Amino acid sequence: VSLTPHQYQETEHHQQIYRAHFVEKGREAAKAALTIGKTRAALAA
Repeated sequence: VSLTPHQYQETEHHQQIYRAHFVEKGREAAKAALTIGKTRAALAA
């Protein structure tokens, strides 16, 4: 899922900011998914 800000412009500045932002959000989403899997496994044990 990605959202494009209303005022987004294809400038190098905006591309750098949003690239870093979405990399961080991807890490957060991956961590959440792994945590859900571990929690489900622990509950099933």
